[in-house]
Amino acid sequence: MTAKDAPELRLRLGARLSAIAAWIPAGAVFADVGTDHARLPTAVVLRDPQARAIGVDVRAGPLSAAAATVARFGVASRVELRLADGLSAIEPGEVDTVTISGMGGERMVEILSAARASAVLRTLDRLILQPNTAAARLRRWLVAAGWALVDERLVCARGHVYVTILAQRGAQPSSLSSPARWSEDEWLLGPHALRRGGPALITLLRQELARCRRAETGLARATETEEVLRQRQQLARRRARLEEKLEEKLETRAGATQGRSSRPGEEP
Repeated sequence: MTAKDAPELRLRLGARLSAIAAWIPAGAVFADVGTDHARLPTAVVLRDPQARAIGVDVRAGPLSAAAATVARFGVASRVELRLADGLSAIEPGEVDTVTISGMGGERMVEILSAARASAVLRTLDRLILQPNTAAARLRRWLVAAGWALVDERLVCARGHVYVTILAQRGAQPSSLSSPARWSEDEWLLGPHALRRGGPALITLLRQELARCRRAETGLARATETEEVLRQRQQLARRRARLEEKLEEKLETRAGATQGRSSRPGEEP
């Protein structure tokens, strides 16, 4: 069955996957790591007849579901599925773009580090990454490995903010300062997000603050060692920065709201 004969002409994606799909170039040949049900690669090749994809998952169960999705929409000739860990089943030069989502930033760093060692990473043009956690760790690794953080988007889904990172080889965008001068807030929250602001950033700040407080609660029960004390101090400093940044953004939003509600000649 071809895509034209498929039960639906389009596969509708949620906000999270839509943010990733928006950055996949026309005609791309890409690998989707952690493809799960292969909704992302299926949707992309349905909208772009020139695109090709390799869906990769480390678990047989999700890959079986992915095969069902691909068959249902008639795109088996353009979406290949592989059972593998990370990018281990991808050959250098086989794809130009990689998307990874549905896992933490630490795991993404492991996958990318292995791909770097095998030369796969050197042949890529673009990385589109959506870490569930540890975005700061991922940003630091990307910059150290020579990747530019071209853009980032904050996507709200079910009360949670997901960071989507677009990275390409080369110099950082001229709109950003040198990474050597980035503050801890820029590494943690993203330089693009901090520059743009908006409601999603406020939600992200609250999210990171809650995560920080949970970590502090856990460490409060830990045996007091030098390392635990160091981590407690680090978390306390981070919490203080996040609280300050959140207060600043809330004040800015309140001021903007008040300004919009005021009219010439009227009391605000």
